[in-house]
Amino acid sequence: MIYDRDIQSFVDKLFPQFIAEEKQAEENFYKERNIPLKSESKKHGLSNEGETDAPSKRFKVESGTQERAAASTGDGERAEGEFIAKLVPKQNVEESKRLPPLTKRLCKATKSVRIIKLKNFVHKRLSQEDTTLTEPAQIQLTFKGIVLNGEDRLSVLSSEIDNATDPLEFEYSRC
Repeated sequence: MIYDRDIQSFVDKLFPQFIAEEKQAEENFYKERNIPLKSESKKHGLSNEGETDAPSKRFKVESGTQERAAASTGDGERAEGEFIAKLVPKQNVEESKRLPPLTKRLCKATKSVRIIKLKNFVHKRLSQEDTTLTEPAQIQLTFKGIVLNGEDRLSVLSSEIDNATDPLEFEYSRC
């Protein structure tokens, strides 16, 4: 079934009592099943599934401008363990291992993210332009000259992340 706003507005004009009846039927449905209405659940800080509005445990690596990435919470403060990663191509490698720069090179992540997620992020951005990369395992990430293992979490850089005021710079190249 495809929702058509034009037809819906036409029906609403022809049968104005239908909206009120539909709203009453929805309220009765939720009341009978002892489920809070959508508007009530938002007032109490609950989502549709009855969970809190706290961020989910799984964190998605997000990209965007530095302003968007820096605005990690509503009051301008970053959440605990959250940081901005700046992904740049490694320059001091042989030509065959050098990769092009990303158009969106900043991303927001947390310490709990696995390094492979950053590799996937780089791979996804590069594969739009460079078809020679077939999988993220072909990408090597380094932080301050240290090669990062794909299965480790970024928590191995805890002290760096906790003390960071600027984006942390990660370099990438071919393996």
